[in-house]
Amino acid sequence: MSHQPPKPPKHPKVLTTHGHQRSDEYYWMNQRDAPEVLAHLEAENGYTEEVLEPVKELREMLYREIRSRIKEEDDSVPYRWNGYWYQTRYQEGKEYPAYWRWPDGMPESPELLLDVNILAEGQAYCEVADLIISPDNRLMAYAVDFQGRRMYTVRFVELETGKLLPDTIPGTAGEMAWAADSRTVFFIHQDEETLRNTELRRHRLGEGNKQDTVWFEPDEAFDLTLDATKSERYIVCTA
Repeated sequence: MSHQPPKPPKHPKVLTTHGHQRSDEYYWMNQRDAPEVLAHLEAENGYTEEVLEPVKELREMLYREIRSRIKEEDDSVPYRWNGYWYQTRYQEGKEYPAYWRWPDGMPESPELLLDVNILAEGQAYCEVADLIISPDNRLMAYAVDFQGRRMYTVRFVELETGKLLPDTIPGTAGEMAWAADSRTVFFIHQDEETLRNTELRRHRLGEGNKQDTVWFEPDEAFDLTLDATKSERYIVCTA
């Protein structure tokens, strides 16, 4: 039986960069939610299933074999920071981790910080890139992506009550650091079109969605990364 892969239509688009022109026949595919793009992806998936139909049982056997070798229930080694011990836990039958902590010397009193399985309910995709606790141990910031583009939205939780604060920071690279006041967060902003990490910004809780640019990297050959020093006295932005 002959299988023919789906052929996407060609829609030439002339792009000019640095005085040079080039024609991209498939530029239209960067419109992720366009009906034509989705239809082609569905056709490709259908073609894949058709071609691999003769080995369907083998594929399922390999999947079961690989799954059987994965330890589904697993805990990370706890680490101590600022008077608390932190641990990541995976439960059998669940896809995502849960983040826990307990006060120093009190392992019998664990506190659930975030269960990503609950966060992912109703979502086709879910990834938490970073989770950081404020220096006063009262607030948590986490960066989550529900689309699979590695463009994360930062949310904030009041740990004593579990209340989700109204502040949100969309369009981040998922890298964050608290300032010493436990009210200000520094983060890396992504360009929505290129996904390049272009800016170091800061946000103060209680100021809505206001953001201040601390540093902009104009050179397109560079990305920015962000971290705090081990002493927690400095925040380092690297290009």
